[in-house]
Amino acid sequence: GLPDEGTFAWVDQFLAKNPKHVELSGRMILDWAEKSGVSRQGGFKGRSSNDLPDTTFGCPELDDGTIRRALYTIAPLQERNYVVMEVKSNLMEEERKAMLARFPSASFKKVAMVAVGDPPGDFKRKAQAVYLAEKQETLNKAHELQKLDKLRKKELEKAKKQAEKARKKAEREQKRKLEEARKKLEEDKKKEAEAAAGEEAKDGAEAKKEEEAKTAEKKEEEKKEEDDDEDVEEEEEEEEDDD
Repeated sequence: GLPDEGTFAWVDQFLAKNPKHVELSGRMILDWAEKSGVSRQGGFKGRSSNDLPDTTFGCPELDDGTIRRALYTIAPLQERNYVVMEVKSNLMEEERKAMLARFPSASFKKVAMVAVGDPPGDFKRKAQAVYLAEKQETLNKAHELQKLDKLRKKELEKAKKQAEKARKKAEREQKRKLEEARKKLEEDKKKEAEAAAGEEAKDGAEAKKEEEAKTAEKKEEEKKEEDDDEDVEEEEEEEEDDD
């Protein structure tokens, strides 16, 4: 089979039927790293290839292939059943020979699985089920994103309405305070005017009273002068009578 052309779908089905086999591949190195809590730039879902996935961990031993080489050095020392999913390398004669040489024939039975032509019905059905599941997952994620976007817009609209309501309330409160201040100013001016008018009336009354007192005093003086004149005239008449 060709890299990323159904080969890893086949191995997934093979491993499901043969759980004692262990996959050796770049894909599995990524899976082991993820399970070990190693971080990867862009996350573990984004992969350009399953056969030769990008190793952008920021860890030199993983990024430069040290871990991969160590894995293929240690694996032959373990008595296990392996599925070597180095698809591109397995298609290259020199690389295939080098990989086979790592696993001595005395310890391992080497079997090549060639996947060409029209796949069997069972594989098609399972591959279709996987495809539909992935498509459904994509649709579910899109639906969730739509729901979140709708909820976000709803929350934004709600916040906008609340802000508008608060703004109008603040405007009404400010208008009310300005109206109260205007009325108070008018009342203060009215009181000041009334107080000034009262003072003016008081001053006028006092002035009038003072004027009346002066007039009465003047009249009293004039009357006194008249009385004095009458007394003088009477004295003159008496003197004339004596003569």
